[in-house]
Amino acid sequence: MTLRAGLDPIRARPFLEVCDTGPGVSPENTEKLFEPFFTTRSKGTGLGLYLARELCEANRAHLQYLSAPEGGSCFRITFAPASLATEMD
Repeated sequence: MTLRAGLDPIRARPFLEVCDTGPGVSPENTEKLFEPFFTTRSKGTGLGLYLARELCEANRAHLQYLSAPEGGSCFRITFAPASLATEMD
């Protein structure tokens, strides 16, 4: 697993990425990843990524899935700029 942080050069917003080298997410499942109760596991509730996205949005951040060209999965949280977060409080 790789953890990477930086500043998006286009939007000038800080981000945090968590990436792995596993099998990745199949194309037919990428559209459903953040839907409540969607799971591919027999014992999963399908609420993990849904709740993660909701928590991000409640804190003015954005969670997205990025497919890694070399394989694996990558999830990115993009945060609101500090000045925007302060202005909105």
